[in-house]
Amino acid sequence: FGAEARVAVWLLAQGASTRPAVTPAEAMQGPVITLDEGWQKLKQQGVLKIQEILEDLTDNVYRIKITTDEYSQLYTTVYSMCTQKPPNNWSEQLYNNYCGSVKEYLSVKVLPRIKAKSNEAMLRELVRRWDNHKLMIRFLSHVFKYLDRFYVKRLSLPELSEVGSNSFHEIVFNAVKRDVRSVILSLILKEREGELIDRKLIKDVVAIFVDMGGTRNSLEVYTTDFEEALLVATREFYRVQSASWTEQDSFPDYMCKAEDRLNQEQARVSHYLHPTTQEKLLQVCEDELLASPETKLLEKENSGCEALLRDNKTDDLARMYRLFSRVPNGLQPIGAIVRKHIADIGMALVRKQEGAGGEGE
Repeated sequence: FGAEARVAVWLLAQGASTRPAVTPAEAMQGPVITLDEGWQKLKQQGVLKIQEILEDLTDNVYRIKITTDEYSQLYTTVYSMCTQKPPNNWSEQLYNNYCGSVKEYLSVKVLPRIKAKSNEAMLRELVRRWDNHKLMIRFLSHVFKYLDRFYVKRLSLPELSEVGSNSFHEIVFNAVKRDVRSVILSLILKEREGELIDRKLIKDVVAIFVDMGGTRNSLEVYTTDFEEALLVATREFYRVQSASWTEQDSFPDYMCKAEDRLNQEQARVSHYLHPTTQEKLLQVCEDELLASPETKLLEKENSGCEALLRDNKTDDLARMYRLFSRVPNGLQPIGAIVRKHIADIGMALVRKQEGAGGEGE
């Protein structure tokens, strides 16, 4: 480290060591630390200072810093308070104070700042606050690491990092998730209608829905609080589109539009949705764009399947096969039309031959 390192958050991000300069053996030689004395030091020089640093952070520039010695003193204070003999062992109180300070910061500072904004500004503030929160919890988890190693482990309590994630979920995410979801869906609608949107912003916010699954890496939150609403909105959008195109466009033009939309939706997943959404999203699109209107499309006068066969439109026929093979039983009605077409051609040839034979007689 240099004489004055950046805040420990920065040190962690750079992969630097966060081991205390003062050894536990040296810490044991000091006087007994009272709960009030120890917690005030940890709160003022650790908890509140890292919060101040993150509030002041602009363009990833840290104007306020924590020195290596300051960090070491904080770690050593926690160690001493957790290893003093009863009744001066403050492990339980430190754990509870840690939990309380994290929740207080989220309730008093973070949530109001997010709710004060709207639309894309709200999304950006949420992303910023979640990133800062992860940095704060990472720093504090190192300062209070001794709690995790012994007190938390012995009593099977949630680890400090888990407390941090769960607190953000319960206090912040649950309070804004509906508004956040509405903004994301409105942006996706704009993109479907041809507008340019900030895809990275959506990707970052969608990642928060995934992160809220917690240490179990569960997608339940993402699926329940976002994906289900996305699929409903997608179905409604393409139901309207399909009805309009079916009335206005020829069958070949409709298929070109449908194929383009399916490609767009597949790309949308790669841009900012979770990979597990792809199959479900495409199925909704295929239902509305292909399965539901298939009969009307195939039977379109002058441009339906029969017309394509009659006029030998090989490119359109290939596209028709490519699209409707994606739909369960989608090729069956096409097969019936093809068989009828072949039979009609055969009968026409038979009648022609019969007519030619009659004339020869």
